Amino acid sequence: MDSGADAPPRIVVIGPGKIGCGHLAALFAEAGWQVVLAARSETVVERVQAAGAFTVQITGGEAQRVAAEAVLLGDEAFERAVAGARLMATAVGARNVTALGQPLAHALAARGPDRPIDVWAVENGDAAPELEAALRDAAARERLVLPPLGVAGAISWRAVTSGGWKTSSDPLFVADSTRTLVVDGGRARGAIPAIEGISASDDYAEELMAKFLGFGAGHAMCAYLGILRGHRYIHEAISDPLLRPMIQRSLQTSRRSLLSVEAATGADVVRSIEGILTRYGNAGLSDPLTRVARDPIRKLAPDGPLLGAARLVHRVTGRVPAGFARAIASALAYRNDSDAQARRLREMLERDGLAVVLRDVCGLEADDPITREVSRIYRLLTVQRVAGMSAG
Repeated sequence: MDSGADAPPRIVVIGPGKIGCGHLAALFAEAGWQVVLAARSETVVERVQAAGAFTVQITGGEAQRVAAEAVLLGDEAFERAVAGARLMATAVGARNVTALGQPLAHALAARGPDRPIDVWAVENGDAAPELEAALRDAAARERLVLPPLGVAGAISWRAVTSGGWKTSSDPLFVADSTRTLVVDGGRARGAIPAIEGISASDDYAEELMAKFLGFGAGHAMCAYLGILRGHRYIHEAISDPLLRPMIQRSLQTSRRSLLSVEAATGADVVRSIEGILTRYGNAGLSDPLTRVARDPIRKLAPDGPLLGAARLVHRVTGRVPAGFARAIASALAYRNDSDAQARRLREMLERDGLAVVLRDVCGLEADDPITREVSRIYRLLTVQRVAGMSAG
């Protein structure tokens, strides 16, 4: 691991998964940076070390061979990697960032008090405040002195649908050509690297809203509605002549509602609806609906993509958005025994009933107009399922 004066700048990426490898590592390696991947699994570290590189295949484009080193999160090699890093990033899932507090605090403290650094939380949510709180709490408990530090959120707009070190010693990461990575300029301490595709936003909350209520909401609609229609992949669902107009109208309504609220969340969304639908239709990604539908309880959270969009539209227009209501009901009806959250959701529905699940999971009270419409559609779907089972 070269840390000399003439060495290229180094980024340490915690989480060698789809976004960590398929977007972050690929983007920085292409720009000439040294990439070090940090993982919790010794098996993953050994596989990356043995391979020395991996391939990112861009749909409709060329394959990129990405050189990378690997270290075990929290060990001495990790601390050495962080000591020589120009930048750090996490891509471990928003629910997992707090577990990084202790190993990050130790590694950052080992840099010394006079060597500032930024850590970007590239997660599916606003995870930077939680990450910073976790590592500062760990530092305070153990009386560690941290260097000047910026912990900033960052949004990856690239879709990476396959590839992983857990199941392969030579994984192929398949991704679309999107390079966009938007960093929270208000929380970043240092300068943003001059790499094509990376930019800073002065209103990160607005960017998150655009991602969740645009791309995220439509993605979830494709998954849950597409499964009910018998499709297997996202590109099949968005090509369905019944689903595409519904999803398109829903996203247009959500976008108009987003643009009509206060300025803090209403700047130009840039990512046009047609552009989003075109990305869904990328058959080269072969994006399985079950991958996107995974963890339905998280998708059905009050601030998740489906409920967030439905509530925004209802608040702005006074109407219950039919497409989002149908997608919420379809998510409640989702059945997949290999998905732990889907199993748990089914158990909750059978044990507690729909009204309790809508309240406890979705944050919907009984007198909410969205509750009434979702309940109506869910009961219809349940009747159709029972009828289908009887016919079979």
